[in-house]
Amino acid sequence: SMTVASAATVPDSLKQTPHPRSPDAENKARRFWIAVKMPGAARWLKQLAVLDEVSLSLFSSERHVSAGAPHALLPTPLLQSVWPRDRLLSLRVAGAKEPFRFLAENALECAEWATLIRDAYTTARQRGTEL
Repeated sequence: SMTVASAATVPDSLKQTPHPRSPDAENKARRFWIAVKMPGAARWLKQLAVLDEVSLSLFSSERHVSAGAPHALLPTPLLQSVWPRDRLLSLRVAGAKEPFRFLAENALECAEWATLIRDAYTTARQRGTEL
């Protein structure tokens, strides 16, 4: 029969408490350069979008990513709906009158991002109801 080691025998170095920004979460983050039109903005901006379990962050450059200074930070629980149409992705966020608009390279990429974003906010909502 299998003997399971009790918690006391596990060295502290192996008992890792999950951290909101764990290296694991970093690895799961999706990064893509994309043209973004913020709600109420007149023009499109080239932004580096970083999507992870907790947020969709928009950065102006890699330097801003390193500095942890996003141009916009959208917590995943506030994302309401995402609608891909050809290359254009419209993302509705709680509290914003207009959607955020993203312009992908092609329709396939647009559909893939829509799926990733939808998965992120669906997971965030499920977590919210579990808390």
